[in-house]
Amino acid sequence: MKMNKILTIFLSTILTMLPASTVYGEGSVEEKNKKQFKIITIFWEKSKHNNNKATTNIALKKFNSFEEINEFFIENISKFGLKKGSLKSTKTLKDEKDRTFYHTIYQIDNIPVYYGRIVFTTEKDCTMSSISGRVDTSFENGNWGDKIKVSKNIVIKKAKDCVEYENIYKSKADLFLYNFQGNPYVVYLVDLITNTGEWNVFVNAENGSIINKFNNTPTITKINKES
Repeated sequence: MKMNKILTIFLSTILTMLPASTVYGEGSVEEKNKKQFKIITIFWEKSKHNNNKATTNIALKKFNSFEEINEFFIENISKFGLKKGSLKSTKTLKDEKDRTFYHTIYQIDNIPVYYGRIVFTTEKDCTMSSISGRVDTSFENGNWGDKIKVSKNIVIKKAKDCVEYENIYKSKADLFLYNFQGNPYVVYLVDLITNTGEWNVFVNAENGSIINKFNNTPTITKINKES
């Protein structure tokens, strides 16, 4: 069976049974609005198999920092089912067992992929215990940095113009590669904190058009119980 026809390949099995050149990830295709939305699901747990038989060194290697994880990711990117890219750290947490959780986002041309979160977990001794995440692979072809034509100031103004508010307390804009309804875009994600809520507005970085927007503020719905 050809690799592009395989919809589920479990990482733990791959690392144990197959050569080091084999993909780490499991591939799946989600269809949205009749357009393909290609996702790589990455999953590996040290406890799921006998790592002494693994042909890769991931179970034995020690990771002391995000930089070491990113270096490993770049060097082995094809094993994750990806063609190019790197990681950006979003946060690093520790628990009471001294495990470290490296939260990362996948990026191409130094632009984060909105649907590209991967968490690497290491034990107290810095060995890897698990990897999990999902990555949108729609952006592997193309020079996305060259498509950015609109400035931050302009997209923030356009975002403000498309939401209703009386007071605005904070605004910021960050570049992302964003897949909306099966169409890939390079966008500015504009965060607006206003009296009407916290808005996320996705503005096309090529032409300034509004691609999507939503209010992140939780709403409370009162349910009337009939007696």
